[in-house]
Amino acid sequence: MTEGSISAEDARRALAASYPDFAYYGDHGQSLLIKGFEQGYLCGLAKGMLKVFAQCEIAVPEQVREQIMACEDIPTLEAWFHRALDAGSVEELFSPSHPLRAEQAQLAGGADGEPDLGERGA
Repeated sequence: MTEGSISAEDARRALAASYPDFAYYGDHGQSLLIKGFEQGYLCGLAKGMLKVFAQCEIAVPEQVREQIMACEDIPTLEAWFHRALDAGSVEELFSPSHPLRAEQAQLAGGADGEPDLGERGA
């Protein structure tokens, strides 16, 4: 996970604070609640990113919109979100020259960190 990224333990602590009976849900119940928490976090990031583009009057092609909404990798979506904050175009979101691209590539262990736009969760 990247710095500032949510972890399963972060989700567990947040849920335990929100649900006094969280400890009594059992492992299966807790894992379902954590999964739901993570899905909500992902959805919020994705929708927030699309709102940033809308606010900046940047057109988002349907294929890119679907890619963003389908992403299930928290560090990838967080990196895209941070790039979206200062992007002048949707293309910059996936640009290998963006300063965060090198950081993501290093974290992922890849040479260029380029997302595969043809696969879900890239």
